[in-house]
Amino acid sequence: MVEPEEKATIRFQSFAEAISSLEKLTKIESKIAVAIENSRVPWKESRKLLKCMNSGQVSNTTLFQFMRELFFQVGLGKLEIFDVGRFQLTFQIKECEIIKLYPSTEKGKICFVTSDAILKFFVKDLDLPCTVEETKCIVDGNDCCEFKVELQPLGVYKIALDDLDSALIEELMNSKFDMKKFAEENFLEEGEVEYRLDVLKSYQIIDSDSHLTEIGSTYKKFAQGLRTLEEDFDPPWKSLAEITSAIAAKNSFAEAMRETLNPEPFIKVDTSEIVDLMDEARKSKSFAELISKYVKHTE
Repeated sequence: MVEPEEKATIRFQSFAEAISSLEKLTKIESKIAVAIENSRVPWKESRKLLKCMNSGQVSNTTLFQFMRELFFQVGLGKLEIFDVGRFQLTFQIKECEIIKLYPSTEKGKICFVTSDAILKFFVKDLDLPCTVEETKCIVDGNDCCEFKVELQPLGVYKIALDDLDSALIEELMNSKFDMKKFAEENFLEEGEVEYRLDVLKSYQIIDSDSHLTEIGSTYKKFAQGLRTLEEDFDPPWKSLAEITSAIAAKNSFAEAMRETLNPEPFIKVDTSEIVDLMDEARKSKSFAELISKYVKHTE
């Protein structure tokens, strides 16, 4: 994951506030782990998203709608797609729940929990290697938190095109291309063939004249081998109710453990005490680790 250019100075008004934030974050991270574990997506569904040319098309895919619901359920807020580019997707959250865990933080990009969740969803559930960077944060005075996903080209090529695309490439190479004939032979509308050509151009498989590029030649050479790797299984939204139950069960278990292990109320702490964790923040991989260091330091 790409580190943000500017680190936040993590501040808490009291030890009690810090521990409260840790508890809330632990619940969110537990729910994220369950959600990612149960949300593997077949290539045929990832392919639909990868072929989208703009944010409106992405919004209409079942995969994105599932992702948005999943992120909302685990407590990260309402995810929206903002921009689409070659090997790049930009997401936004306008009502970010994570920043509420840092009520005293005044500046910086602090939603690394969300960045990490997006990264894990793409890598583990979509089989798409990538990096994720938070490029905007509400804490910095922006109207939303923004996350840029940079997809690894080889990972995209592995999934983005199907057998019909391979057949279309073959047709473009072997003869003078007849769109109407190709559409009829493959039971497609001409509009869909045109769209597939646009996708091939966007991924630089063919050039503006529909001639195969060097990238296209390499893809054609290895495409058949990639097809043999594809598995066919039900997408996770068919079992969304089960995933929701698993997330709720994990949350209930975490709550029960908290009540069992820590039945005592928090000791009241002088609210004038300011905790500055800037140096440790730079060394910590997660907020939970950061707070853990602080707790050990104050024992």
